[in-house]
Amino acid sequence: MPCFPATSCQFRRHRAFTVTELLVVIGVMAILLTITINIGSGIAQQSMVTRARSELAGIGQALAQYKVQFGDYPQTDQEKQLYDALTGKLGPGPRLPTLTPPGKIMLNNLSQFTVTNPDKLGSQEVGQNSLLDPWGNPYHYIYKKQASNWVNSSYVLFSSGPDGKYISPPINSTGFIQGSAPTSSPVGDDADNIYEPAIQ
Repeated sequence: MPCFPATSCQFRRHRAFTVTELLVVIGVMAILLTITINIGSGIAQQSMVTRARSELAGIGQALAQYKVQFGDYPQTDQEKQLYDALTGKLGPGPRLPTLTPPGKIMLNNLSQFTVTNPDKLGSQEVGQNSLLDPWGNPYHYIYKKQASNWVNSSYVLFSSGPDGKYISPPINSTGFIQGSAPTSSPVGDDADNIYEPAIQ
């Protein structure tokens, strides 16, 4: 049937997509979706690393307050004892005696930390909690433990990072982080560890 005017025929003719064109469009959309997911995942992971660094800095400040109060850091390598010391339940020394009555809570904004047993936050019992990193693993703390001749004037405090793995213990025989200056950065399972203070 002739079209009058001639331009109206252009609207009647519809060109269908071929299978090849549809596959190309689907492929491009899949690539774009993959790129978007990877970028989003990378941003989320970096956000968790930033949060871990911030929380480690907060724990470091609490440890500094503990040292001012008692003259030394908590002597332990147990995550639950670290929590108890910084929440006023354990005193100084190699045996970390229970404080009666409880002492000062050194951790500012304790409610902003994730802990293993949130329902035990107000409990005066020891051994009920530890501080968790953004990946759900306990922050690790070592001071005057696991080393035969501890000469480090500070402690070792770290998150085992996104993979949740670390070489145990991550310190040498004098209490310093394995692989720290002047040799090289930590490798293997320790490569993604996040330390406080940070390894320069």
